[in-house]
Amino acid sequence: MRKLPVLKRAIEIAKVFYNSQEQDNELKNHILASTLMGIINSSDTSPSKADKMKAIISHFGTQEIGMDSVIQGKRLRQAITISYGQMPDEELVINYLTRYIKPNLLQNKISGKMVPYSLEEFGLAVEFATLYEGSISSQRIYCNIND
Repeated sequence: MRKLPVLKRAIEIAKVFYNSQEQDNELKNHILASTLMGIINSSDTSPSKADKMKAIISHFGTQEIGMDSVIQGKRLRQAITISYGQMPDEELVINYLTRYIKPNLLQNKISGKMVPYSLEEFGLAVEFATLYEGSISSQRIYCNIND
């Protein structure tokens, strides 16, 4: 599988997240969950992970993966809160996000139509795409190790 440049991926992400006529959250949830899992599995400190996750969820969150989504009686914002340098509910968050990851979904669902978005929104999409590409690389490494 060839790697897509981050800018191309950012355009795809912008098309998905800024298309006001797209009501199906399956693709959004896949991208969001994959990116959040990549952050969780990164070597960043827990506070840094939580900050990145909050920023992404605040801007790109969906009805299913939003700060107020409920995971076993806790809101997602509570589940990613850091306590004593750790994310105590990390396993809970991982289990929740895993159900939204659908490999190969991105290639099959990107619309070819034009979607308007601002330069600021595209900048956010570039940051998101960079993290998403990192999560895809991490997933490939994990799969290769466990095969």
